[in-house]
Amino acid sequence: MSASGPLPRQLAASWVRVAAAGVLALAVAVFLVQVIASRDALLDDAYIGFRFARNLAQGQGLVWNPGGERVEGFTSILHIGLLAAAVRADIPAPDADRAMLILAVFGTVTVLLTRLRKEAQTAFPVCALLLAIWIADPNTAALTSAGLETQIFVLCLASAWSAAIAYVNRPSQPAALATAAAVFCSLLCRPDGAIYGAALYAGLLVHVWTIRRSPQGRRAARSLAISLVLLIAAVAAYAAAKYLYFGYLLPNPFYVKSNKLSLNGAGYIKRYLAHLALFLGPVAAVIAGVLFAQRKQSRPAQALLSKALLTLAPPLLALCYYSTITHEVGGYHRFSYPTYF
Repeated sequence: MSASGPLPRQLAASWVRVAAAGVLALAVAVFLVQVIASRDALLDDAYIGFRFARNLAQGQGLVWNPGGERVEGFTSILHIGLLAAAVRADIPAPDADRAMLILAVFGTVTVLLTRLRKEAQTAFPVCALLLAIWIADPNTAALTSAGLETQIFVLCLASAWSAAIAYVNRPSQPAALATAAAVFCSLLCRPDGAIYGAALYAGLLVHVWTIRRSPQGRRAARSLAISLVLLIAAVAAYAAAKYLYFGYLLPNPFYVKSNKLSLNGAGYIKRYLAHLALFLGPVAAVIAGVLFAQRKQSRPAQALLSKALLTLAPPLLALCYYSTITHEVGGYHRFSYPTYF
């Protein structure tokens, strides 16, 4: 057997996978050390959330002062609800919040690793390196220690993207419903989840249109339509309940950050993109090259184009929106950060 035969190549591939796993483990260790070191770095907005969660857990409702008027002075009803459940279980809100956000990061890693293993093929070790850079990035630890909903939002977005990619691979009702559920959770987590969800579904509709004449075209259209109708119904029910409860649809922070058309956030977006280019640019270029080289090995060209659209359109649309808002309490690229993954 020659030195370039199947066995040496298999051994080399095994060592590459082991090295990738080692880099990921090191990145997780760096992340945990940073989180522990900044465990007292809660932002003021986190304490606001804790107060709302405590009042909700005590049966006072979503109010700032017990017995006061109902007010949505927070960003994420999902985050507040989870914190309230923890408080009801006699777990201190700061401790529950920290554990919840760390688990959200690990959940995002699991979702992305599982999807990348299926999609990236020979490029998986390089993709794992990209994920390791994201985990070890100081911003990831800082936003985990800040006590806000950001990491839960990222997990929802990653889950929605993974489900959408699974749907492109095999249009099925479970994949379509999983996409709808994850999009709805992202909307409960932050109002701007609607931007990602709209872009994701637009990409899926384009994909279904392009395969309409294939044997699976009709089934794909039906399953996507059912998931979209259910998603719209869930959003409408949530909006109606919210309006009846508060008397308005959007949270108070929206009117501080987003109620005027401007480019207040353009400078923040520029700095965020510079950060991405520095940390991820070289590795992303390698991944793009490897994926381009293997583009004809297995996946149909249309599927690859659909996946590229689903991967790029949501964050690009979101960044356009983030360039127009005021980035109050926006340290560590808080608003742009969900486009990172």
